[in-house]
Amino acid sequence: MALSRRQALSLGGAGLITASVVPLDVWIRQARAEYTMTRYDAASPEGKAMLKIYADAVGQMKARPPTDPLSWQFQFFTHWMPEDKAAAIERIYGPDTTPEKLAAEAMWDTCRGHITWSGEGDWFVPWHRMYVLYLERIVRQVSGDDSFTLPYWNYTDPAKAAIPEEFRDPASPLYVEDRNPGINVGTRVMTELNLDFMRSRNYLDTAIGGFNSMLDANPHGQVHVNVGTRTNMGNVPTAAKDPVFWIHHAQVDRCWASWNAAGGANPTDASWTDKEFQFYDPVSNQLVSTKTGTVSTTEGLGYVYQDLIPAPQPLTAMVENDKLMESLPLVLADVPLTAGAPSEGPVKLGTGPVTARVAAPQMPLTAGSGDEAKRTYLVISDLATEVQPGVTYDVYLGGQQIAEARNEAWRVGQIHFFNAAPSLEAEAKANAIFTFDVTDQMAVLAAEQGGNPLPQVTFAPADAPAAEAEPLIGNIRFVLE
Repeated sequence: MALSRRQALSLGGAGLITASVVPLDVWIRQARAEYTMTRYDAASPEGKAMLKIYADAVGQMKARPPTDPLSWQFQFFTHWMPEDKAAAIERIYGPDTTPEKLAAEAMWDTCRGHITWSGEGDWFVPWHRMYVLYLERIVRQVSGDDSFTLPYWNYTDPAKAAIPEEFRDPASPLYVEDRNPGINVGTRVMTELNLDFMRSRNYLDTAIGGFNSMLDANPHGQVHVNVGTRTNMGNVPTAAKDPVFWIHHAQVDRCWASWNAAGGANPTDASWTDKEFQFYDPVSNQLVSTKTGTVSTTEGLGYVYQDLIPAPQPLTAMVENDKLMESLPLVLADVPLTAGAPSEGPVKLGTGPVTARVAAPQMPLTAGSGDEAKRTYLVISDLATEVQPGVTYDVYLGGQQIAEARNEAWRVGQIHFFNAAPSLEAEAKANAIFTFDVTDQMAVLAAEQGGNPLPQVTFAPADAPAAEAEPLIGNIRFVLE
């Protein structure tokens, strides 16, 4: 018996595992009774105590056979898989139908938000909230400690940007050798982490993206690629096998809670709130279906975070920047591209800087003119690659000379291809959007060139990309919003 991965599983009668759709009022009542707790910063004394419980439980889960829904591999495969799903289920479970096999059929390979089914990226944060909730419940069940809460890795604090020391001990079940150079000796994840998602006014995408997709790109995807590698955290199909994945996603969940606390509103339309996802509940021994709307706030689930990210200060109007002005001659020094025409078609990145010319928005961009309530954004989307490059790419306004000089005044951020590689799922589709506020840089360019410039955008790998990778950028545009 095989069930479609896009169908709701409804198992009745006898069996080790059963499944049911949990009504909203029942779920909330059960969840509040269990989650009257606090998730702690992994660097705090309370967080370190929780990491000890986590390490012991992870060790036990890794010792369980992959057929067991409480095993580490079963939970890892729920996110995504590095092999064909049907073949893996047949290899692990054999030809006979069992409740555990049906649970794997329903759950494995069902991550939303990265490499996912077309049109389902809008559930990135709620799907992962459920995923973390149920893993937290499994750790409690395996450890026998009902007080356990999953700590969060607060890497948006520069003082805590190194992977917690508990994950760097080779004797610990939390240790994984397959991480990027320096990570396991305490090197900070690269500092190109930002809180731009906190400024988004919309959960769903507008012309410059939205909270959900912006958070997915950075810091979420940025941390995955920085921790790496292409066979571990840096690649969607293998990411969840690293125990650090889970404290990373507790932080992602904290980002969502922080955005809500700062005034960000979740969708209320039934097409979003009534979306159901399935996970294994170790307490009731059930495969349960839970609606997005029942997990849209941490308060509704009865748990809180030790602290939240504060609301950002409002952005100022366009201002003149001395460093931008000083380096302007270098920005304009490159040979014009194809008679100044915007680039057409995908831009193929390489081992060195690659430059494209992009049309600017059609309105005056000089400082102090135009609609000062609007800002200028560089939006990069439609990324694709057959092979993960394994590195991030710096993005500059200006040509190759400004990139080769690594001029920080004109470097607007970084992109990565964590969400862009194909998966083994035929219906997979990536939806990454990278958005950078370039108001000040564009004002300086417009004042120098008069009216609307045709700025150059250059992409330079921050490290050596995989030789076989040929990443493409399908859409580069400037947006006023």
